[in-house]
Amino acid sequence: MSAFGSNERKKTMLDDTQTLNCIIEAAENVQGHTVYIMKVQRGSSDVSWQVTRRYSDFDALNNMLQISNIDIPLPPKKMFGKLEREFVAERQQALQVYINFVLSHPFLCSSVHVKKFLDPINYSFNFVETSLQHVSMIFRSEPEWEIVEPLLDFGWRIRKQYFSIKSKNETKKRFVLSWTALGPDQYLNEKDLSSAIKLLGSLQHPYIQPVSIGFFHGGVHSGNAAISGGKCKLLDIFNGVLGVSNLLRPYFIQLKKIQTVENIDVYCFGHLLYEMAFGAPLSATSCDNLPNSCAPELRSVLLSILSKEALKNGVPSLTDLLQNPFFAYAAGEVERVHFKVPTQLKESLRKAKELTEARLKEEQKSIRHSKRISKVQAQLSCDDEKKKRQQHERRKKQNLELSNNTSSERVLSFEVTPAFNIHDFQGTFIGTSDNNSNLPTPSSPIPPPPPPPPLPLETSSVVMPPPPPPPMKIAATNESTGGRAALLSSIQGFNKTKLKKAETKDNSAPKI
Repeated sequence: MSAFGSNERKKTMLDDTQTLNCIIEAAENVQGHTVYIMKVQRGSSDVSWQVTRRYSDFDALNNMLQISNIDIPLPPKKMFGKLEREFVAERQQALQVYINFVLSHPFLCSSVHVKKFLDPINYSFNFVETSLQHVSMIFRSEPEWEIVEPLLDFGWRIRKQYFSIKSKNETKKRFVLSWTALGPDQYLNEKDLSSAIKLLGSLQHPYIQPVSIGFFHGGVHSGNAAISGGKCKLLDIFNGVLGVSNLLRPYFIQLKKIQTVENIDVYCFGHLLYEMAFGAPLSATSCDNLPNSCAPELRSVLLSILSKEALKNGVPSLTDLLQNPFFAYAAGEVERVHFKVPTQLKESLRKAKELTEARLKEEQKSIRHSKRISKVQAQLSCDDEKKKRQQHERRKKQNLELSNNTSSERVLSFEVTPAFNIHDFQGTFIGTSDNNSNLPTPSSPIPPPPPPPPLPLETSSVVMPPPPPPPMKIAATNESTGGRAALLSSIQGFNKTKLKKAETKDNSAPKI
């Protein structure tokens, strides 16, 4: 374990359990291949960065994740037409679905391959090689131990490595050594940390009971539970004092009532019971609907921890769980653990516990604040969209009214005909009609009408028609309306065959 050296130098402030959010913002063509530009954000913080990846990088990541035997929706390959705009847009959406599925899975998102894919700056170095260097330095002062080989792909923690070691006195016997980097919740100094590790290592059987003294497990899950001699034992009992984050931290940081380290252990214990009962982990923060095959006693325990009502009001304490009838038989066989904790260590554990809970509450507060901001932004976006739709409808209505007004004005201009005074013309008009007596009369002056047809000449001289009358305002009277109707009727009944032929004598020739 990394309990050696300076505490400040080796403490890791980066929490590997923080969820990563990824959005594929765009895709561009670079040297004949498509590159996808992704925006990655850690947790609820405002810090984000960009990562560019090709489809081949997604395919390589998917091949590394196949060991999990989880069906991941990676879009298929394509040999031709890969640079077409429609295909690139469809593949971008499919890759977004793929990365969302990976990040929503509690085990896939904690994989070091996923971390390297999205955050190459913080996860690009070799964790196994770094841990091997630390262990080799420790073994320089322990000549009876020797490293056989590192155990790869062992456990889910990125900064925890396992090695196979042997004793020089017993060369055929193998032991397992684990190296763990100090986590972000490690607040003990070097002296108190060494004392706590020695004290926990002296336990005959690790229970959760030392929580009342100041110790807490901090990582209860199926990977840390083992059956030995007909009894269930918890492993990795040093997680609490080492300050490493919990596998289920992305779940309980969303729950307001999970505020103490004891609440964390109880909540994780509920997830462990669920997985043991149904053979699969619970992939949600809460559970209200249990299978019908669940026993009534077990159902009451699970609902008291994992139901929405329990998480809203508060989970039970460890003492309350031990009083449940479901644990009545098992609790009778539990051996009490007695060990003495120094006063200074107990005070240091209390302060470390308070700091751990303070960081938890601060992170929960940050998440609630982010949710409120997201909700307000969504509401504002909805209001903006509503205003845009209203403005669009208003402009559409105005354009429609303007179009209707223009059409009505055109129809009116076609229906209205000029009105003339029939007494201004020479000649006789035959026939009258009252069909157009209801036509509207314009209120503005109307241009003069064209000249009338030529009249028959009775003399040898040419009679010029009189000049057109000046424009005048026509009063809207019955007389003018009847005259206009008579004029229209006369024009319609005009027959040019009734005109007499005119003879013109040309006197323009010169006279001698």
